[in-house]
Amino acid sequence: MKTSTTTRVIAIDALKNILQRRKHADEEIYSCFASHPYLTRLDRSFIHEMVYGSLRWLYKMDWIAAKLIDRPLNAVDPRVLNALRIGMYQIYYMDRVPDRAAVSETVEATKSMGVGHAASFVNGVLRNVARRTEYFKKPDKEKEPVAYYSMHYSYPPWLIERWNDHLPAKRLEFLLEKTNEVPQHFLKVFEKKITTEELSYFFLKEYGIHCNPLPLEGCVQVSRLPDITKCTYYQQGFYQIQSETSQLMASLVNKDHDGYLLDACASPGKKLLCLLDEGFDQDKVIAYEIYPKRAKILNDEIRRAGFKLGNPVVTADISKSELNREFNHILLDAPCSSLGVIQRHPEMKWLKKPQDIEHYAQVQKEILEHLAPSVAIGGELLYTVCSFEPEETTEQIDLFLRNHTEFQRYDILERVHPYYQKYLKSNHEIIIYPGNTDSLDGFFGVVLKRVK
Repeated sequence: MKTSTTTRVIAIDALKNILQRRKHADEEIYSCFASHPYLTRLDRSFIHEMVYGSLRWLYKMDWIAAKLIDRPLNAVDPRVLNALRIGMYQIYYMDRVPDRAAVSETVEATKSMGVGHAASFVNGVLRNVARRTEYFKKPDKEKEPVAYYSMHYSYPPWLIERWNDHLPAKRLEFLLEKTNEVPQHFLKVFEKKITTEELSYFFLKEYGIHCNPLPLEGCVQVSRLPDITKCTYYQQGFYQIQSETSQLMASLVNKDHDGYLLDACASPGKKLLCLLDEGFDQDKVIAYEIYPKRAKILNDEIRRAGFKLGNPVVTADISKSELNREFNHILLDAPCSSLGVIQRHPEMKWLKKPQDIEHYAQVQKEILEHLAPSVAIGGELLYTVCSFEPEETTEQIDLFLRNHTEFQRYDILERVHPYYQKYLKSNHEIIIYPGNTDSLDGFFGVVLKRVK
């Protein structure tokens, strides 16, 4: 099989696994690359763009496909439907791929996947798309705003309806437009081991990668990511891949390192490694992770970064665990809908449902209730979620404080770098909507201090 066909087969199969088996895109892509070690960097980049691009524009491509196919899309074999999506993405969004190649190679990929009987069908639909001769009337923006935004920006209607209820039209459009852009890449440099300047020099010399230091200490934006499986500086624990917003949330923890630190939902451990690099006592850190597979990832990351916790990572549900001590610091990066990081994880558009927000809000409430008695008087609980939904953010904290008068929101102004203080609200909460001028992920953070 030609490499050009193979890459499309891999992309089609990955897209099918993400949508049908509800797998996270980054995990599926990593698994694909591990299974095909012969792929070149260009091959991997090509597959990555086809998969992530198709996830971003899925609804729009399906809208067009539905106009060209004489049966419901859910009646089409998933392998065939995802081949159409991969082919359409190349035609509409990958200018460097000739339409002829996009059609012919996707047809060959269809044959290679055991659905050769559908090759002529795929060929006919993609050729029709490539001709671009048909114009399908779009929904009217004024009369049918939900239908228009869903099609034009490729978002599920339920999300458009939800956000349309509490965001002005211009702000909503800006959010939808920006979150369809390819996200930027960021690193956290562990500056106890290497300076930002030294890492920047290494990246430029070894990989031709440019680094741009950002206001947060140790945070750099990179023009592209290196292959971490082959990067010696990554293996030696000099840096980690971590979004700017995630690093910002970690910086809200009190720099007074006295007492014990609990990381309640720790994997993959990026915020925890930030705190260990700052100087938290490794013997006084306790980390919980409910899923064994993620706990292993967390342990591997701690070892890679050169740290060794005095207490082994506990694989258990934090909301049902006896803690048997008080903590001066609790980091709760709570399970959430993840709707704030759609730009980075476009599969969330299609994997999440309206009821997920309600579910996660209940999980967050249970964890907060369980952790509250374990916060020492004068101690703090940092609550963060990669969401901006009211049920998971402001409403969640309002409810907690009504039930726990021994806590109050702590004024974190001095902990927030001046550049990011524009995201700090008058009630001492940070709430960042995705699709902002800084290209930050959507996030929420608040420090709850136990005062009595």
